[in-house]
Amino acid sequence: MRTQYKLLPQIKDFILDYKKEHPEVSCRQLALILKDRFGKHISKSSINAIIQGAGLSSRIGRRSFKQPRPSLQIKIAAGIEQVKVAPAGQEAAKEEKPELELKPSKEKRRGSGLFYLFKAADLALGGLKYLLQLYQLTGAEQSQIDAFYLKLANLVFTQNPPQPDECSEILALGNLNKNLSLVARDLFQKLQEVHFLKITLSNNQVFYIDAEFNSLWQTPNIPQEFSANFEWTKARLIENLEKRILILLTAPADLRILNYLFSWQNSLKKIELIGEAGRSLYTFEETKAEKRNFILGMLPKAYEGYIKLISKKERVSLVLRPQGELQVEEAEIELVHPSLLEKPKLKLLTLTKANSPKSMINLFSNIDLNLNASEIAQLYLEYWPQPEFALADFEKKNELFIYDIERTLPVYPAEPIPKLENILDFWQKVLHIYCVRHFFPLDYERLSFDQIGERFYALKVEVEEDNQNYLIRFILPDKYGYKNDLEYTLKRINQKHLQETDGKRLWFI
Repeated sequence: MRTQYKLLPQIKDFILDYKKEHPEVSCRQLALILKDRFGKHISKSSINAIIQGAGLSSRIGRRSFKQPRPSLQIKIAAGIEQVKVAPAGQEAAKEEKPELELKPSKEKRRGSGLFYLFKAADLALGGLKYLLQLYQLTGAEQSQIDAFYLKLANLVFTQNPPQPDECSEILALGNLNKNLSLVARDLFQKLQEVHFLKITLSNNQVFYIDAEFNSLWQTPNIPQEFSANFEWTKARLIENLEKRILILLTAPADLRILNYLFSWQNSLKKIELIGEAGRSLYTFEETKAEKRNFILGMLPKAYEGYIKLISKKERVSLVLRPQGELQVEEAEIELVHPSLLEKPKLKLLTLTKANSPKSMINLFSNIDLNLNASEIAQLYLEYWPQPEFALADFEKKNELFIYDIERTLPVYPAEPIPKLENILDFWQKVLHIYCVRHFFPLDYERLSFDQIGERFYALKVEVEEDNQNYLIRFILPDKYGYKNDLEYTLKRINQKHLQETDGKRLWFI
């Protein structure tokens, strides 16, 4: 069963305002703009219904396509056999970029580690999607849009600096000459990072959530490792608000902080995304009181002694990729602790792997929607597909912060001058730095590009497609010495819940 959620008023307002200012834009183009701006896939039929309801319906900007629309899977299959990272001290040979084939295929494809790691970083930041959006507004047909995206991807997801002649071809194809100053500025602004979310209740009490949506915090003294880029954090926030379900990796160790969460259900005033130096980057102001739900993970023995069991249900099976078969046991509980001002009845779900007596993780939630235990577990695992790893990583980074062990993270480059070769070269550097800051193990900021290249970027990759996912598998050479580091990286990427423009999820396995 798929649960339907209402659109936020600000998304509806944006659709109508944008259509009034740009009457020629199609519902298809608006859907992609909304995906980039709000991180939410909204169907063309839903957009059309909103436009028609406001009397703004128009045939302007619609196109008839004589050829079938090619599958967007070609995007993930691009860039094959193009990137080779040379051993340290040697210069990588620049290879010719092959002509790209715009036909759909479900065959396995080969590519490079660098191409797909850079692609993951770009999807998190939204860089090439932004350039694609500018091109779509010119009214280009789908085959032209696909070709434009593929040419951009093959220029950027490589270690070779883009050349002026290659960029001239992109400029001619995409008609970007008049917008290069805007492009340089907007791409640079995408590097803004959110340090935490500041939640203000109607009684002016305040609590915090880190930008990766790991947990609740009583103060803004939060490790920098839990920062995230602005576009990703805003999209995750809007998605949670639309579902009216806050999904966090783990409950706080201090039960007293739960008082804020129990209060926010009906008394939310505003949520602010706070960046560097305490600057507010985005504010969501509540307009009405309504119940909000939450799902929090926790280690199996967390809150031991403070859980009062009310009733239990039989276990049910749940089969998901990549987790496999899981067993979900549901119970109704009450948290009993003297610091809690409220003692609401909650659902406690215990997740175990099939044929394993050991609990993988517990979830507790106040959900009383028409969702069963399997659906609640699936919602959580959609965001935290490997919770055991995520919890261990969270604890490790928190411990480093407690013991005042600071990392010196690489700094993003300055805003580029408005020439396309400079802009794309800038974005290549950004993607590498993003991988270091957000994907790679904690000590990889000390390694050079070539050293990381030898470990990750130079690896071969095999890509397979199913109905919902692109499955990206790294092919390891004999005696490969960095398997644990690679596994860490791929699990970190999977936590970002990255999706291609066709809505399919990227799974790194």
